[in-house]
Amino acid sequence: MKFLSPIIYFTGAILEIVICILTYVYETLNLGSFLFIHLFIILGIYFINKMLIKDEKKLPLYLGLFFPVIGLILLSILDLLLFLNKSKNNMIEDYEKYIEYVDQIIVKHQVDFEKEINMTSALDILKYSSNEKKKDVIVDLIAEDIDLKVKILKTALRDEDPEVVHYASSTLNLLESEYEHEINFLRDSYNKKRDEETLKKLIKVYDKYLNSGLLSIQLKNILLQQYLDILMEFKDKFGEEYNLLLDIADVYMNLDKTEESIKILKTLYENYTQEFEHYIYSMKAFYLMDNYKEVSNIAKKIIDLDLNIPDRYKPIVDYWK
Repeated sequence: MKFLSPIIYFTGAILEIVICILTYVYETLNLGSFLFIHLFIILGIYFINKMLIKDEKKLPLYLGLFFPVIGLILLSILDLLLFLNKSKNNMIEDYEKYIEYVDQIIVKHQVDFEKEINMTSALDILKYSSNEKKKDVIVDLIAEDIDLKVKILKTALRDEDPEVVHYASSTLNLLESEYEHEINFLRDSYNKKRDEETLKKLIKVYDKYLNSGLLSIQLKNILLQQYLDILMEFKDKFGEEYNLLLDIADVYMNLDKTEESIKILKTLYENYTQEFEHYIYSMKAFYLMDNYKEVSNIAKKIIDLDLNIPDRYKPIVDYWK
C-alpha cells in the first residue's frame, strides 16, 4: 500500500491548487474558508499516511502546512523520489534473493567440479581433435564414472567419423553387457544361497544400472519392474527397512503407480515421524498427482516439525510452504 503515498501527496497538491484558484481567481472562497480547507487537507494527508498506510518516511509535512500549494507540490516530488528509490532497492533485494537461491540450487545438485572438468575436456577432444585422440578418449572411459561415461559416449555417437561412432557404440554395448552379466550372476547366486548379502548386492547393481543413463524408456520400465520385484522379495524375507521402503515408493512413482507409493509413504510417516526423506518423497508423489495443495501442506508440516533437512532441499520446501 505504500505506493499510495505519492498519490496522496499529489492529490493534496491538486486540491490545494483548486482552492487557491477558487479563492484568488474566482473569489468564491474567503481567506478563512481557504485556511480551514487547507488545514483539513494537511491533516487528512497526515492521518492517511501515518494511520492507514503507516508510511515511515518522515517527510517535513510542515512545508505543506506553512507553504500552501507549493509545499505540497514539493512534498509530492520528494515522496515520489523516495518511492522510486525504494523500488530500486527492492529490485536489488530481489536480485540478492535470486543469487542466494541459485547458490542453494548449486548445493542441491552437489556438483562434482572435477568430474565436470573431465567431461568438458573429453567433449572438447571429441569435437576438435583428431580421430586417433577421439578413440583414445573412448578407450580411457573404462576408468571413469558410469554417468560421465555415458554422457560422453552418447555425444561421440554423433561424430562425423564412422570409426569414432563405432568405438562409442561398442563401448556402450560393453557397459550394458557388464551390467547384465553382473545382474545375471547375482541372480543365480541368490537363487542358490537365498542370503541377504547377495540380494543387497543385486539391489545395488540394479540401482546403478537404472541411473546410468544407458537405458531406453522401454527397457528402463522393464528393469524397474524387475527391481521392484527384488525389493519386495527383500521386504518379505528380510524385513521392512526404512531405506528399502523409500526405494519401493520411488520405484512405484517411476512406474506411474503413485497411489501405491503414497500408501507406503503414509506408513513411513506413521512410524518415522522425525525422518525427513519420506516427506520429500511425499511432496514429489502429490506433485505428480497435481495435488499442489497437499504438496504445500507437507512443506508446512516440515517447517512446523522443525525437521533437520539438508540444504539442497530447503529451496523446495521454502517455495511450497
